[in-house]
Amino acid sequence: MKTLNNNPNTNVVEKLIELCASSVKKEPYSSEINEFDILIDYAKMHRVTSVIQEITVNQKTPISHNLNKELSAINKKSKLKMLLFLAEISSICSTLKQKSIRVIPLKGPVAAKQIYNDYTAKNSRDIDLLIQLKHLDQIIESLEQLGYSCPKKYKSLSKKQQKVFQESNNQLTFFNHKKKVQLEIHWRLFANSHYLPITFDKLIKDGSEIIINKTAIYCLSNKHLLFYLCAHGAKHHWALLYWLMELANLVENKKYDWESILKEAIEHGVERPVVQGLILVETLFSVPAPSIIQEYHQRHSIIQDIVKTAIQRIHGKNLPSQRKTILNYLKTLVYKMKLKSDISYKLAFWNPISPNDFELVKLPDPLFFGYFWLRPFFWFWRYIILPIKKQ
Repeated sequence: MKTLNNNPNTNVVEKLIELCASSVKKEPYSSEINEFDILIDYAKMHRVTSVIQEITVNQKTPISHNLNKELSAINKKSKLKMLLFLAEISSICSTLKQKSIRVIPLKGPVAAKQIYNDYTAKNSRDIDLLIQLKHLDQIIESLEQLGYSCPKKYKSLSKKQQKVFQESNNQLTFFNHKKKVQLEIHWRLFANSHYLPITFDKLIKDGSEIIINKTAIYCLSNKHLLFYLCAHGAKHHWALLYWLMELANLVENKKYDWESILKEAIEHGVERPVVQGLILVETLFSVPAPSIIQEYHQRHSIIQDIVKTAIQRIHGKNLPSQRKTILNYLKTLVYKMKLKSDISYKLAFWNPISPNDFELVKLPDPLFFGYFWLRPFFWFWRYIILPIKKQ
């Protein structure tokens, strides 16, 4: 896929947003569609190629045979992948259930069923499963028996290093080479434990079950799915239209008590991401935000600020470079700090010991305290020296 963010075409992005809005609202798209080549490239990047195909097929928009064939191939591959993921989720959950281990699928085909009433409607790159940390070792063993490989970097860590890794991160990535399936195991919703602090038991209690291949699969409640989609999209500046379309369709297809939603969002401290997401859906897709959300947005300038930042990023403006520099680090940090007012959330971004440092220096557990004292030097090396050396 082309790296389009480095040289964004604002007109094409606007056209893609219009197409997405038409799809969400299920309204006919009357404008002329040109530049199909570049439009499809952007649709790939934003994972919304199904929208382009839907519009062109339903409205009989002229499109070359080759491009139509390419779109069909992309979307067919995506649907087949979702069916494969669905079978894998069922198999893994069934295996773990025999060991009394509960699992909640995040994103993927289970969320697609909730949002679109279609297991294959999403375009996910991997399977995401939420677990309880106390079961991690058992799950690693079970996944390896099912043909998944655990990251060597994690297995090479000492017990103390693994503990720091678990506190600083929230996931491990596995890969099944035979089935070509990537799987992420999460023991928290987000790496920052204070971002969306809903316990696993609470998610299970408020959630529901669906049956897949005779296996009962837990899924998030519609309320918690809304919180999760908003928190996840906000964390990533809503860089993909695909995430906003999920939110828009969820809001359109489900009935919410918005006064209750806002109240609970405030209790969890995620009212800024929730309001931001709903205002973005209104701004970009013309799906009206509830009046209580609009009023809250108008009263809080910091939310207006993060909405503006997200819109700029979606249009490919004011994008940070991919280089690890102190300026890019601070830009990203400042934005993330605005997502939540809680002081514990802000302090969690400072880690006295970082798992990234384990790759630079291998200290034995008796000297583990040395990582604390070396941290400033590691940070200076990573964000000051290395960028200079790469110039």
